[in-house]
Amino acid sequence: MASYSVSKSSADIAFGLPPSDALTPPMELLSHPPVGHLANQILNAFNETRAALPLSLAPNIQCHLQQAMEECAQIVSDAYRAEGTDLGEEEDRHWRHLAGQLSGDLVDYLNRCIDALFPKKQLSESLGLALNRNFDISKDKVRNRMSNLVKDETQPEQEQALAEQATDVVFNVGNEDS
Repeated sequence: MASYSVSKSSADIAFGLPPSDALTPPMELLSHPPVGHLANQILNAFNETRAALPLSLAPNIQCHLQQAMEECAQIVSDAYRAEGTDLGEEEDRHWRHLAGQLSGDLVDYLNRCIDALFPKKQLSESLGLALNRNFDISKDKVRNRMSNLVKDETQPEQEQALAEQATDVVFNVGNEDS
């Protein structure tokens, strides 16, 4: 990450092709080579171990992936902070795009892989775990590490709720019938 610099050419690659399979990595991850490289490394580890992967490792794998994603997010956040005020508007947009790829597309993809490697029904039957047990990587925890780069997605919902409440207020001015 230390040698990576965000450039217009790397961040503007957008293929927009829908994946033919849910386990196909999104092509958008290639728009930032460090994110694509990280995805490849994790995917290689999954591919090498999936034939003999004990279901009992699901909690450990999820925990280690969560930690790895949070550490990567912290590295991106620290690198962005180190650039400081030297960033132009376009460079800032590219850093924010990188953070969005890491905390959005990559986390979503890894969660699909975890679900494929550790089907909930098999976990339930083999380990006696509840079907609603979640082994997903938490996007919120990853985003929290990059709070200086990633917008809070709950904020528009809160603003919308406040706007709806404001329109519900009716003022009776002048004529009072009561």
